[in-house]
Order: sequence, then structure tokens, then C-alpha cells
Amino acid sequence: MTDIVVLRKEAVENATKAVEADDKENFEEACKYYIKAAEKLTYLSKVDENQYNKETYRKKAMEYCERARKLKESLQNKPEPQAITSE
Repeated sequence: MTDIVVLRKEAVENATKAVEADDKENFEEACKYYIKAAEKLTYLSKVDENQYNKETYRKKAMEYCERARKLKESLQNKPEPQAITSE
């Protein structure tokens, strides 16, 4: 397999894991995989010779970065769980 095919496969695998973690509300893990997928897609957008592919990779990478950013914000704004006290 060519490097581009391998990178595309890795990007898809990371994106799939991100969506699965996101669906399960495991937002820290989802964020990690969205970023990994975006990194692979960004690299692909620079090395693929096909202009349509370049644009598709770039757009998808931006979507994944935006989702990761939103997840990070929500995790930072998430209130700490309250300790249960008995009276």
C-alpha cells in the first residue's frame, strides 16, 4: 500500500474511534481521536496530488478540530461532581 492509502486508513480509523467515543459520551477519548484524525487529514491535504481530495481532507480536518475544541471547552466548563455527605 502507498503511504497515502495507509494514512487515509489511519485517519478513518481514528475518526471512527472518535465518533464511537463521542456517542458514548467519553469526550476526553473522543477529543484525542478527533485530533489524531485531523492531523492525518491535514498531512494528507498537503501530500495528495488530487485537488478534490486535498480540499475534502482539509474540510474534514477542520470539522474534527472544531468538534475537539467544543469537547475541550465543555470538559473545562463541566462542574466537578459533588461529594455525597451524610447528615
